[in-house]
Amino acid sequence: MFPISKPELSFGEIPEYWAPEPRWSHDMVQALLEGAWWLGEISSGSGTTRLELLKRLFKWMRNCDAPSIVFIAPEDTPPNETTELDDGSLVIDLRPKVLVPSLDPETWSEQSCKPAFETLAKTPSLEHYPEWSPGFAAKKLTIDEFFKFVSSRGYDFPKFWKPPTGEASSPKPAPDQLITNEVRCAYNLADKNGGKPPNIKEIAKPVQCRLKELGYSASATQIQTIADRPEFKKRRRPQGKTLKSEKRLPSK
Repeated sequence: MFPISKPELSFGEIPEYWAPEPRWSHDMVQALLEGAWWLGEISSGSGTTRLELLKRLFKWMRNCDAPSIVFIAPEDTPPNETTELDDGSLVIDLRPKVLVPSLDPETWSEQSCKPAFETLAKTPSLEHYPEWSPGFAAKKLTIDEFFKFVSSRGYDFPKFWKPPTGEASSPKPAPDQLITNEVRCAYNLADKNGGKPPNIKEIAKPVQCRLKELGYSASATQIQTIADRPEFKKRRRPQGKTLKSEKRLPSK
């Protein structure tokens, strides 16, 4: 079944495949993708832009009797954060508050709506406006966009997706962040299996194999240079020490 070689997957499909690897929930991964889209970190290609969606969401919520998101323009009187009931108890308004440039969406721009995008990036549709979740689930993301996002966030590179066969025959130069992640994964795997962590000469081969699966390449020198960083130096055994000597019981 794995790895998948499709050139693109939807926001609805990616959580199904990715979530089990880091043991995240499906909803958490979809919220992560939505947030990255609102922040402009990933693009879903053609279709509704984030500015267009913001305008539609604003108009829809402003016409709701009980909106789940409160859009606030400079002309508005800010809503009360708390409301006192007849019995003296207080009701706290926990709805997300989204600041927009004005009451006229036609005057908005990408730059002027930056604060609104940042707030919506932390406001998952599944929790706050589920009627719009299918639209997010249908958005498509290319493999290049996905791995660029994963690299920028510093996540471990997923193993469920690989470039199509045609792309795999012409591997792209691996960025440093990708090499760093794969070096880290190699040491994590050695720790998990209780095996010997690769030394500076041994680390290149497993990392190159993994990069090849992802459609990338890197020289042994590149990999060894990154593996020589302090983060990885301390994960290797000092010269002269072996796995057998570390496990050997001290003589009485």
